[in-house]
Amino acid sequence: MIIEEWTPKAKVILSYEITEREDTFIKDYLKKFSRSLESLGLIRFKKLPEDIPVQVYSARYQRMIAIDPFLVYVPYHYDEEFWGVYYKYNWIMRDLEEFLRGVLSLYKTRSIVKTFESIDEVSRVLYKAVAVYLSHIYHHALAHNVLEDIASILKNYVPEVSYPITKAAPEERLCEYAAFTVSPPRTVNRILDFLGKTHTQEVINIIRHTFGLRANELNIPTGEYELLKAALYAHWDRANDRIYKPEIVEEIRYILPMWRPIWAVHRFSWKTVEDPKEELWDRIFWITESSLQEA
Repeated sequence: MIIEEWTPKAKVILSYEITEREDTFIKDYLKKFSRSLESLGLIRFKKLPEDIPVQVYSARYQRMIAIDPFLVYVPYHYDEEFWGVYYKYNWIMRDLEEFLRGVLSLYKTRSIVKTFESIDEVSRVLYKAVAVYLSHIYHHALAHNVLEDIASILKNYVPEVSYPITKAAPEERLCEYAAFTVSPPRTVNRILDFLGKTHTQEVINIIRHTFGLRANELNIPTGEYELLKAALYAHWDRANDRIYKPEIVEEIRYILPMWRPIWAVHRFSWKTVEDPKEELWDRIFWITESSLQEA
């Protein structure tokens, strides 16, 4: 039984049909953006233990580790040395590039623009799409962390409680629901969240320089933000995904009274448990394709 479900306010179809010039823009912007972040040390690579099958999607390892297409969440209950979120660098960059193609095609088919006449027009759209995409992945990871904190709090009162407190599929659906229902007041803050909240002004400077933005262009109008979330929903075909469909199911109803306030607290970067001492945004790492052991 479904208690709550997130669906887009607008139905969109992504054709991914763009010009060769627009495709070049996408590749150049992503390369420039990622290289700038790496130069600041904001993309920190860390190898996971080799026994973790991180190339497997929609799975749990040793009952605890969440393995998603775009990230691996290692709970602090599992390993204090390795706990944190591990973004899959190659998967994200490939998929983000394809998503940006879809977004550019969407803006043209919906007559938002007929054609992109200048680099500035393309860059503003790419920035907004990148912000929505990265925000979503971060908040999906944060939702895993919130569920683990709920387990820690419950254990103080019910000793037999342990993480995870739900099966994999209900947890993934809740994480997607949480990510899709976030409406950031300042879009650039969501990029800072994704990267780990360090070097704030340097990151803002990189974003503005990479995408050619003025200070008043860092936010996204609500309607456009909803459209881009709908585009991501279509890009990942969440309507037909049996694992990641964004919804809250009956099986986890009992945690909702705790979920909502703790989720709100985490979104404002406040602590809810004493241990671990670090928060998720301090434990953001990346893994490369080689560490995924892919061909």
